[in-house]
Amino acid sequence: LAAAPPPTEPTMRELVVDLGVPAPQWQLGYVVAAPPPDDPDWFAWRALLYVLTHGYEGRLGVEAISRRGLIYYVDSAYLSDGVDGRVSLVIGVDPAKLDAMRELFDETMEGLATSRPSDAEVAEARSYLRGRRLSAAQSNAEISAALLTEWVGHGRLLSDEEFESALNAVSREHVARVIPAFLAGTTVVVKGTGP
Repeated sequence: LAAAPPPTEPTMRELVVDLGVPAPQWQLGYVVAAPPPDDPDWFAWRALLYVLTHGYEGRLGVEAISRRGLIYYVDSAYLSDGVDGRVSLVIGVDPAKLDAMRELFDETMEGLATSRPSDAEVAEARSYLRGRRLSAAQSNAEISAALLTEWVGHGRLLSDEEFESALNAVSREHVARVIPAFLAGTTVVVKGTGP
C-alpha cells in the first residue's frame, strides 16, 4: 500500500433543505463519494463506516442514542453501481435536539482523524463484514440480491478465499489512510416548521 498522505483538515460542506411544512421529526444526513467495490480501499471504507455507525452501536450510535438520547435512529449505507460509490448516513432527530446532535456529529466525524480506529475496532469491523457475507442473506430473494450486488460491484463473484484475503488485509493503518476522503462529504439537514 502507498504511504499515507499528509493529514488534511476535514472539508465537510453543509446543505440545508427546508420543507416548509410541519415535520415533528427532522433528519440529519451525510453523503460522500466513495470508491466502488473493486477498489483496494473498499474494505477499509466499509470498516470505517462500521466503526462510525452500525445500528445503535458504533461511535456515533453509542454516544447519540445510548448515552445522550439525542436521536431516534441512525442508518448507514454503502451503495455502488459498480463504477461509482457513495456512503450515506440518515439520522432521525427531534427538532429541539438538532443543534446538540449537529455538534456531536461534527465532533464525532472530526474525532475519526484525531482518535483513529483502534485495532480492536477494525477487527470487530472485519468480523462483522465476514458475518454479513456468510449469513445476512436468508431468503432466495436476499441471496440473489447479494450475489447480484457482488457481481455488479466486482464484475464477478469473489471466491471465499479472495474475500477473506481482501478482508484480512484491512489494517488500522489502511483504515486511517481513507479518513481524509471519508470526511470530505456533505452534511444535509432536512427540517420542517416544527410540530
